[in-house]
Amino acid sequence: MIVFFLRGSALADWQATVQTLARRARQRLVPPGRDDTWLWDHARRVVRTALGLTASPELSDRPCDPGAVVAAALYREVGWAIQWQEGRVQAAQLLARPTQDVQLELAAEALHDDADALLDALTLERAAEAIRQSGRRETTLPEAIVLADASNLQAVGLIELLRQFRQYQAEGQPLGQLIATARRKQEYRYFDAWIRDCLRLELSRELARRRVARFQDAVAGLEQQMLAEDLAALLGEQGLKLPELPAL
Repeated sequence: MIVFFLRGSALADWQATVQTLARRARQRLVPPGRDDTWLWDHARRVVRTALGLTASPELSDRPCDPGAVVAAALYREVGWAIQWQEGRVQAAQLLARPTQDVQLELAAEALHDDADALLDALTLERAAEAIRQSGRRETTLPEAIVLADASNLQAVGLIELLRQFRQYQAEGQPLGQLIATARRKQEYRYFDAWIRDCLRLELSRELARRRVARFQDAVAGLEQQMLAEDLAALLGEQGLKLPELPAL
């Protein structure tokens, strides 16, 4: 849980610091010559989610440093951007798998470089350590726990469906393949195991379950529209039938 009672000029100074750090993070996450904001949009979602998760009752006895949470959330995926700029990762593959330890270390080092004169030493080190430990299931660092859950929560629900579509489109795969992949995940109860294994907080798990339900509804809607099943249903309501379609 965040313990944060700044008011007046102190709050204004903190907000100015966050805005400066966010500008620097954006420059990292949208490298020169790129116009793809996928990683930057992800980072902003993670900031909001991580701060929200600090309200979890499970963390009531472990206060979080708000500056460390924000800084860590802004920079956690910078390792992806560095590898992307180096040509080691293609844009369509960004966030296609869990962030690896080497990427987390790159992110922690980038945060140190960018925030050394911006954040106090304790907050900076706590943020960097949160990034490093966010890939460790056994971590007890509260900032790392909310950071890991906040990042993992972006990999479930409608945002994940968009990421998969982005990847499949770049690979030239049809929409039907995206739907088939989603259906297999449902069939094998992939999300049940994923929620159990990838999320630490019960608040995160409940949010994930709700996002999975919306994901499944969206997949069903996509399939109906792709096959014109919604049109067939509407025609049926009017006593009409969809004409036989040729195989395409």
